[in-house]
Amino acid sequence: MKFQCRWKKLKVRKMIYIIIFIFIIFLVEFRSLNHTNNIINYTQKPTSHLVEPDENFEIISTVHNLTRRFLSYVEVSEKYSKDIHFNIIRTKEFKKYIYFSKVENKYYFLPRQKIVRKITANIQKRGRYILYGASICIGDFLGFSEHYENFEHSEEIIVIPKLIDFCDIDDRLGGFIGDISVNRFIFEDPVLTVGFNDYTYQEPQKMISWTQSAKYGKLMVKNYDYTLELYVTVLLNIDYKNNDFINVIENCYSMTRSVCEYLENKKVKYKFITNSSFDGSIPIWSKSCDGWGSNYLEEILESLGRASYLNMETFEDLLYRAETVAEYGYAHIIITPDISQEQFLLIDYLKHKTCQEVCTIKIKQED
Repeated sequence: MKFQCRWKKLKVRKMIYIIIFIFIIFLVEFRSLNHTNNIINYTQKPTSHLVEPDENFEIISTVHNLTRRFLSYVEVSEKYSKDIHFNIIRTKEFKKYIYFSKVENKYYFLPRQKIVRKITANIQKRGRYILYGASICIGDFLGFSEHYENFEHSEEIIVIPKLIDFCDIDDRLGGFIGDISVNRFIFEDPVLTVGFNDYTYQEPQKMISWTQSAKYGKLMVKNYDYTLELYVTVLLNIDYKNNDFINVIENCYSMTRSVCEYLENKKVKYKFITNSSFDGSIPIWSKSCDGWGSNYLEEILESLGRASYLNMETFEDLLYRAETVAEYGYAHIIITPDISQEQFLLIDYLKHKTCQEVCTIKIKQED
């Protein structure tokens, strides 16, 4: 009898434990079904905003459980531009579609847990690429229902044009830059006056200083400073309609990058003007200002990475625009896929206005 009583008590206790356990499970399930907001936080960003073609970089994804609950099932589906290539990734995680690709992973989360994942990637072609964010599926405690949250991002990765060998650039521009450096000691700077000399009847009348002539009782001429600072305007034209336009324009962008970096190495201040359209934010060339240094070059490289194959204006209009902002002593480097006889006449106007030579680099498909 005693044994039977003990057995009955054990069975009752067991049933009580089971009921309590089931009650707890349903309580947790009820909470998971009724608290579906602000469960998960998600961020996505690249380690580098500007990258070279085929350069490896990392995409850092962070998923954070904001609650004090255990999440038994979380599926993260991340969306990327389709031309982003991932170096190490399992095939079952990766899905490629027509316009984008997805990387899918499944996790479980402890309370307040944060998971950080780094994926190594690279991009082969110049251009603007987007990290679109992720869609996250969160299952309830028992797996009876699912809740979706979308995290839309627009993080950009800009792939800049390839760099052309500096030996080739030096062959094209070395003599031209050298001629400008010599000319800056030939052309007089009408702003800086360092002294006065007697009039020898060889100087033009505009050099006579009438105040100094009245002071000394004889004709005196101004003595100017002959060290004119070196400036260059880089003009990029992509107005080109032949069948090979994509490869030729890509070569134009690569040549432009190489020329700008060459001028940086020579410590030459330069201005950048183009008729190219672009993807994304405002380009540096819309400002039409002089510059030099790593920040200025980085802005131009980003603009070249964003540049498309559509031109905003014709080559003639670009030359007219360049002529309106051209100043005395400015040299010009023109990078173009093609050039006509009429366009050479417009280039002569630039020479006449600036009293400097114009270097024209004509790009071909094999450049």
